[in-house]
Amino acid sequence: MDNKLLSFLFLVSLVLVSRCTGEYESDLEEIQRRIEAQQCRLQQLSSRGPSRRIESEGGFMEMWDENEDQFLCAGVTVSRTIVRPRSLTALGYENSPSLAYVQQGRAVAGVTFPRCPETFFSGRSEQERDRHQKLHRIQQGDIFAVPLGTVYWFYNHGDQDLILLTVFDLNNKFNQLDNSLRFFPLVENFQGLSSSQQFGREQEEKKQKQKNIISALDPQLVSESLNIDLETVRQIQSSEIRGPIFRLDHQQQQSLFWPEDEEDPQKIYQSNGLDEKVCYSRLQFNLDRRGEADVYSRQAGRLNSVTANKLPVLQLIGMSAEKVNLLPDAIFSPHYSVNSHTIVVVTRGDGRLQVVDDRGRNVFNGRVKQGEVIVIPQHYVSMKKAGSNGMEWVSFKTSAYPVKNQFAGRLSLFSGTPVQVLASSYGISFGQARQLKQCRKQDFVLFPPASTSSAFMGDC
Repeated sequence: MDNKLLSFLFLVSLVLVSRCTGEYESDLEEIQRRIEAQQCRLQQLSSRGPSRRIESEGGFMEMWDENEDQFLCAGVTVSRTIVRPRSLTALGYENSPSLAYVQQGRAVAGVTFPRCPETFFSGRSEQERDRHQKLHRIQQGDIFAVPLGTVYWFYNHGDQDLILLTVFDLNNKFNQLDNSLRFFPLVENFQGLSSSQQFGREQEEKKQKQKNIISALDPQLVSESLNIDLETVRQIQSSEIRGPIFRLDHQQQQSLFWPEDEEDPQKIYQSNGLDEKVCYSRLQFNLDRRGEADVYSRQAGRLNSVTANKLPVLQLIGMSAEKVNLLPDAIFSPHYSVNSHTIVVVTRGDGRLQVVDDRGRNVFNGRVKQGEVIVIPQHYVSMKKAGSNGMEWVSFKTSAYPVKNQFAGRLSLFSGTPVQVLASSYGISFGQARQLKQCRKQDFVLFPPASTSSAFMGDC
């Protein structure tokens, strides 16, 4: 009997050791994959939709998988947030700065900067008057910047859904945690928005529920610290589950926001040196204004961009963005990004995209369509052609001062290279080299379809 028991225990131990070894090897393989992805040793890129959806009473959030190789390479993650009318997003902050593009709707947004004074007030009457930091009114086409560690929120006071496309830069130099998005909620308890680099069961458990961080603090100490009664503390620490976006009732809607807030004309406070640079900084820039396009072509479309030169707060965030409206069959010049990764979010239409790496391999060669996201790593060459209905996209850059080097057209690498060098390098005639330099000399970045171009089929 003892021998049978010993044999049984021996077999069980073998199974357990085998299972543990398998899990260990699996984790090692996952770690190795992540290391290679973070070093941008990519075999293939993919154009994808979101992988996870978090429902709320006031809307929902969709998250892309930050553990996918292309996102690990760029050190970013992406979300799409839909906020229903008269709904408010949960107060909170993250370990990453972010840029949000307002694809649809309008809203009031608040970003609370540390150590900044409350020099704005709002209210219908003297009794309702409230002091606070600057509020921002955002609308369709706006890029909105949220610096790392600032508490922020959005309130949809319009009549249609608010749609926000947001890119988080996890590789930002000020993020001293790991390269995974961590959301620190100050209200509500809900399914977790944070993600983790941990593997297996623990990672799944972290996604199930995320608590209001104030709820973990001792109620009595919170009461003493904030000088408020215990009942108020218990309400703040409430475990009510409504999700990261919640709808306001009629009374809350009436008391929450009014058309305009005003700056206190007296401003009686002591300056802390942050006032002009941070506290009153402009956080938004509209990319839909035709008259402010950086590049415009009647036959190809337009490009609007925002960098730290136009929106200085982007220097603090280390990001920038551009929106491209490409007309049917028009081409976005072959180019590469000199100093940033590019995260492309297609907002309308479809088209063909080709991406080539340093080995001359097509890491992506296919169609991209509305709602999909793809990462184009730094120095990888890319080229886009709009479909028959045109294509629009927003490109988020991981640099506040992005630089692209285009192959053809004005101010391009071909136009700036001597014709003799081009002829010798490619083994072509001087006449062919001149065509290479000059056949797109009237165009910049956005190229009309070949059939409408003066450079059709090399006749230039």
